[in-house]
Amino acid sequence: MKSPSTSGVCLATATTESFVPGALVLLGSFLEHHPRFDGDLVIIHDALPQAARDALQALSDRVRFETVSTRLRDRLAHLSAGHSAFASGLEYFYSLEAFRLHGYRKVLFYDSDVLVRAPLDALFDAPGTLLCCPDHVALGGGRRDACTFEPLSPSDPADAPALSNTFNSGFFLFDGRLADGTCYADLLDMIHPHTWPGPRAPHTDQLLLNRYFAGRCTLVSSTWNYLLASAPAIRARENLAPEHARALHFNYPVKPWAPDAMLRWVWAHPARAPTRHFKLWSDARDEMAEATPPAIRTGSAAGRSSSTRVSGAGRDLDNTVTTHLFAVCPNNSGSTFLEHALATCRAAWSLAREGKRMLGYAGPTTYRPSLPGEPKPGLIWGARQHWIDRFADPRSYDWPRNRKAWYFQASAQDPRAPVFVTKSPPFLLLVDQLLRHFRNAKFLFMVRNPYAICEGICRNYRSQFVAEERSLEEEAALHVVRCLAWQRRNVRTYGDCSVFFTYEAMCAEPERVAQRIRTLVPELDDLNLRRRLPVKENTYDAMLTDMNERQIARLDTSQIAVFNRVFRAHRDALDYFGYDLMGGDAGLG
Repeated sequence: MKSPSTSGVCLATATTESFVPGALVLLGSFLEHHPRFDGDLVIIHDALPQAARDALQALSDRVRFETVSTRLRDRLAHLSAGHSAFASGLEYFYSLEAFRLHGYRKVLFYDSDVLVRAPLDALFDAPGTLLCCPDHVALGGGRRDACTFEPLSPSDPADAPALSNTFNSGFFLFDGRLADGTCYADLLDMIHPHTWPGPRAPHTDQLLLNRYFAGRCTLVSSTWNYLLASAPAIRARENLAPEHARALHFNYPVKPWAPDAMLRWVWAHPARAPTRHFKLWSDARDEMAEATPPAIRTGSAAGRSSSTRVSGAGRDLDNTVTTHLFAVCPNNSGSTFLEHALATCRAAWSLAREGKRMLGYAGPTTYRPSLPGEPKPGLIWGARQHWIDRFADPRSYDWPRNRKAWYFQASAQDPRAPVFVTKSPPFLLLVDQLLRHFRNAKFLFMVRNPYAICEGICRNYRSQFVAEERSLEEEAALHVVRCLAWQRRNVRTYGDCSVFFTYEAMCAEPERVAQRIRTLVPELDDLNLRRRLPVKENTYDAMLTDMNERQIARLDTSQIAVFNRVFRAHRDALDYFGYDLMGGDAGLG
């Protein structure tokens, strides 16, 4: 049975790859409150990846895709070439494509960062050719300059060319008769460098639509498009709280599906912290995830697609997480693959990057100097004793703050996931601290052939290395043997809460290693190391492959000689893990 109010209605949104998480929630929340909706759900896009289209299509058989027209592309290319302000941001004009969606009684357009929280039926039956909600300036009773679209001040002449009752372009509902082609053609004709006379162009489609429909639109309550960034103005004008709005528009500079950016913004603007409202969006996404087929929830091969994972922002992970699992091994040892494999488990919360690189991390890092005027530790943070001392000093860290920042930026497939996973090479020195500060801490201790580690360090760090008393080869070798010595201490001391294995064993016997990890943390019962996962800062996907032989083959005899001089002085650390010296002393381990 059709709903009379939604009969002949089309819901449209314009989206890009980075806004797909928002589009999924927009459409999903709309369908939740309109279960009998039989109209089209139109995604306006330009070259949206197939994986993103598949995820959106899975929401409903009513979803269809409309590619940006060649006419609009040509106009935008002309605009970009003629106005320096439009080197980017042209996707904001995609909303204009809604005006060529003909064949509908009504066309409803929402930006992809909108969450529908109640039925919109009354809106579809409201009179008016074009319904809109006031923008921030109109909410305050102000006017905009008709030419620049900048807000006018009270001191400006009353008869200055102005636009009043201006509206936000993230929402509009228009009579289908406006899609006869004339309106669309007129709007595209306005896309010209002369339309924006100044060097700045802070407004795109909103400027065009307000100019074109000046005096011809009907402003309706902000309940249909509650601009969260203008919440105080809406409260003052309409006495309406966000919780009572039918549609929330997350028109903040950051979006709910980008926790890193959100945390940075919240810390910079504590008085405007939007966390409470962002949780409403996250809750809606969680409910969708519960009702969505697993193939859509798991997303990419790595299971880390931002459009299919739940954010930790606003959640009580202090009570949800019962186990903290830390991957502990030297850098350049294969830990990225291991961490990504752990992140695919349904029971795991994980981070987008290693722990020390997350926003808000309170402690020394390898990418900043420990002391003024000295080089940063980088990939050789274990080569100098004062670096080790600084990393190992408990006074250098604020672990409660780190835990809070990590939880805020974590993501998972399941909001009830009980395991938190992260890694960072300097954790080699911090196992005792992690045990004290994290509930039920468990550890995966791993080492790798020292020559392969040194090769990776020298190849990747040479352009950043600042030569002082020792060569990069000598510093790399010192770093590796000290990491091995610390790892030996960890294995000996913390065997009751850890699993130890080598990189070589993980590559040769992935199922056996995975089973040992599952024994340590039974919640990770779906861990699979035989899969293609992102590596090298997520630049490409790869199967687990032992790269030792290939990397060691890149070393020349002079490099091996330097490594051996250092390794001989610390032979006991290599012997403990079964690694032999290269050259005349022994063959490869």
